[in-house]
Amino acid sequence: MANPWAIVLLLAYVLIDLAWTIIPFGLYIPGFGFDYNTLERNLNPVEYNILKNGFDFLVCTLLRFIFVLLGLILIATKRSTKLFFLIFASFGVCSISFSLVKLLCFSEYPEQLKYVGIWMSIVWNILGSILSVASFHFLIRKWLFKTEYERMQEEAEAEENPEENAPANGEEKPEKVTRKSVTAHVKFLLQYACQYWPWFSMACVFLVIYSTARIFIPFYTGQVIANIVHRDEKSSYAFYSTVLKMCGFMIVATLFAGLRGASFSWGGALVNRIMRKNLFDSLIRQEIAFFDKMQTGAILSRLTTDCQTVTNILDLNINLFMRNSVMLVGSLIFMLNLSWRLTVVTFIVIPPIGVFTKLYGDYYDVSFWDY
Repeated sequence: MANPWAIVLLLAYVLIDLAWTIIPFGLYIPGFGFDYNTLERNLNPVEYNILKNGFDFLVCTLLRFIFVLLGLILIATKRSTKLFFLIFASFGVCSISFSLVKLLCFSEYPEQLKYVGIWMSIVWNILGSILSVASFHFLIRKWLFKTEYERMQEEAEAEENPEENAPANGEEKPEKVTRKSVTAHVKFLLQYACQYWPWFSMACVFLVIYSTARIFIPFYTGQVIANIVHRDEKSSYAFYSTVLKMCGFMIVATLFAGLRGASFSWGGALVNRIMRKNLFDSLIRQEIAFFDKMQTGAILSRLTTDCQTVTNILDLNINLFMRNSVMLVGSLIFMLNLSWRLTVVTFIVIPPIGVFTKLYGDYYDVSFWDY
């Protein structure tokens, strides 16, 4: 039987999605007023203009409803939705890219960027694409037709084989082993890193300087090529000046890259030392029976290889996370300063690339296990 609360939430989402798609059409005017003629013009496909009209957003909304309806039918008929969910998610990702394409279309008339309704339509189309996939996954797949079939099947198996679940005479039921979450492991490793925070802080400072210098190198490389193409007396002076600046940034990047690597390596070595010491202190406090069960090679492997592996994971991930974060933020600011339209073009191609990467990864996994 269908869950009534899931039905109510699904209907509420459909109405909200439709309302937030249509209402902004009346705000495609300067100021914060609402114009019914503008609303009718945007809803009329005959007067459609890709540079001025928002009828595309209504089409995307209707396609989202069609996908939700098809998913509802598949779930109701107990069909597999794995492929359908992948197609639905791909459509949502492409819809997000289309929102950015519409932003570039509206920017052909710069005065339109001052309309509140245009920004509402773009933002809601992105949010609606995300919410539609989320509503299908959580409301329809997991909640709408939720049954107790699996629980009843487990109870039936337990009734058929009670001796497997009952403990033997005189024996205690073995304790259930619980695995710690990834967050707990990260906190545990960061506690070791915090003991040598001066070295890691120094490494982060060197990393910020290195990443900042790396951000400017592509820009000055382009300036050098432009000066070579447009060669004259004025550009010759600019050419030598640009080359000197580029060389300066490369020297700074190379110098601080070495200091960054040395600081992270030394900090990792200190963490490795204290980790091995703590493990060794824990081992010598064990009872003799512990060493009868454990092999000497396994203990030595814990003290050498495993500690080194954990330490490498710690400093490597901190290094990569900080470097990529600084370069992402810095490059984004630099790109927006040069041309915000080209920056939007970059973000347009990111979602489809992510989808194709996911599809190729799944295909590669299937092919790997087949062979």
